[in-house]
Amino acid sequence: MKKALICFFIAVLPALASAQINAGNDTAMCDGAPVQLNAIVKGVAGTTSYSFKQIPYTPEPFAGTMATEAITNKPFNYCDDCLTDSISIGFTFCFLGKPHDYLYIASNGWVSFTKGQPTNYTSAAIPSTNASVPKDCIMGPWQDWAPDNGVGQVLYQTTGSQPNRKCVITWLGVPLFQCTANLGTFQVVLNETSNKIENYIQTKPPCTSWQGGTATQGVHDATGTIAYVVPGRNSVAWTASNEGWEFIPSGVTWYQGSTNIGVGNSITVSPTTTTSYIAEVTMCSGGKARDTVIVKIGAPITANFIASPPVVSLFDPICTFTDQTGGAVQWGWDFGDGNTSILQNPQNTYANEGEYPARLIACNSDGCCDTSTKTIMVRDEYTMYVPNSFSPNGDGLNDVFFVKATGIKKENFEMRVFTRWGQQVFVSQDPTDVWKGTLENMNEQIMQSTVFVYTLRFYDAKFGEEHKMMGHVNIIK
Repeated sequence: MKKALICFFIAVLPALASAQINAGNDTAMCDGAPVQLNAIVKGVAGTTSYSFKQIPYTPEPFAGTMATEAITNKPFNYCDDCLTDSISIGFTFCFLGKPHDYLYIASNGWVSFTKGQPTNYTSAAIPSTNASVPKDCIMGPWQDWAPDNGVGQVLYQTTGSQPNRKCVITWLGVPLFQCTANLGTFQVVLNETSNKIENYIQTKPPCTSWQGGTATQGVHDATGTIAYVVPGRNSVAWTASNEGWEFIPSGVTWYQGSTNIGVGNSITVSPTTTTSYIAEVTMCSGGKARDTVIVKIGAPITANFIASPPVVSLFDPICTFTDQTGGAVQWGWDFGDGNTSILQNPQNTYANEGEYPARLIACNSDGCCDTSTKTIMVRDEYTMYVPNSFSPNGDGLNDVFFVKATGIKKENFEMRVFTRWGQQVFVSQDPTDVWKGTLENMNEQIMQSTVFVYTLRFYDAKFGEEHKMMGHVNIIK
């Protein structure tokens, strides 16, 4: 098997009457976290057993062809204890380990895959080898339904397209014998490929005055020795409304060595050492298909990176990301602004101010991954223009030294100017103030020095953060 990073990629195989199975790609268990294995079955897989799951009531449309009695050809709403001739399912359906292309519908609420089953009206507990009990059938539910007075319909249809077709059998508004005012509506749905059975019951009323009102909901094998029944519904009195049931075939069986560790297309494992797991399915045409997947214990990995600068200005909006993860061989970056990268050390240019969660997913050669996230601040900051020279000669051009700023607070502003020897010659707390090149602006005598040092301290208006600047300014005489 080729190694993949956590995900499983399945080869597409042609649809066959037999089943093919792929247990997924070899993978690694990282940091002790359990691993879910997923097997994909292609073709018609066997169904050696069933479990039951209640699902939302979402029946297929109540429509289709009216069922007719095999011998007299009477429609079901004019016959009692009726059974149809063979009806095409529309696809191959696997039921209890055997493939079927045809079925037989009984007016008493069951569907069989074998011709000539008894049409006894009284339900019985299953499994049962008694000759009066229908076999190789789905009971949904089996009870004494009596649509023979022109009331109710039994319909069948196949819908959808390959490989997801459905064969739908509907008992619509069918009376109960001896309780003809009590009408039942229910549906059995056979699903192509998955071989799941859905059983929708809109109404299943009582009729305790006839045969105790018992009914059976489940599946019965061809020998009468195996049955799977919805709990609490094996030939006892019960009612239901707006229910949905899924009869789930066993499908895949998982083994660790020769030990059965579970059934179903998915299984979660937590090995302590490198372990091989086998996914096996019984094919509906006979035989078995199996595949092996290996789970190794992967080396741990801790993702980390440096973002420089962590606070980005829109005046220089490029942030450099440097991977600091040991042992990584794959990188996936999400910079939080919609941009991504798979480089080890990428750069990103941010277009708008805000806070962006930059995320790195780093993976090692074992397929183990880790995630690190850091917040990148992008700010539309202040501007501060400071000239590097001026000429205080009275010609009206560039006669004074001043700063030009936007986005700063007027409060707590401070500008100082010093000679090269550290003598302070000017100070101001007004950002609009100017220095004329004289000592404290007190006279008209221009300073003799030509190079001065300035310092600025101010707060930006948006975030209230303190900023300091230092530079040189020249007097040109």
